[in-house]
Amino acid sequence: MKTYPHLVFDIDGTLVNSLPVHMVSLKATLRELTGKEYAEENLGFTFGIPGVDSMRRLGLPDPVAAQKLWTEWLHREGGGGADIPLFPGVQEILDELRERDVHLGIVTSKTWFE
Repeated sequence: MKTYPHLVFDIDGTLVNSLPVHMVSLKATLRELTGKEYAEENLGFTFGIPGVDSMRRLGLPDPVAAQKLWTEWLHREGGGGADIPLFPGVQEILDELRERDVHLGIVTSKTWFE
């Protein structure tokens, strides 16, 4: 079996189940910016791409400001940001990899601030 000395994981949807929180905070952001309610089935494309790209594709006039508001919503009480759980078994896998001296890293495409 081939082993790797370094592994990098995406965080959203791989290590943590962030989809529910992603949707709650995104819908609240869009409601605040547009006054409209968006159905989750129309927002699924936003999961896994950078937030600014999501806001651009949603047609918001200032995608960077919209992304910043989205991040603020994520950290507000009720925004859910503190309630993002690991997927079952992730902690055990990471512990096992550390015991095998594998160097671990995480990445995300969600936020980018200039």
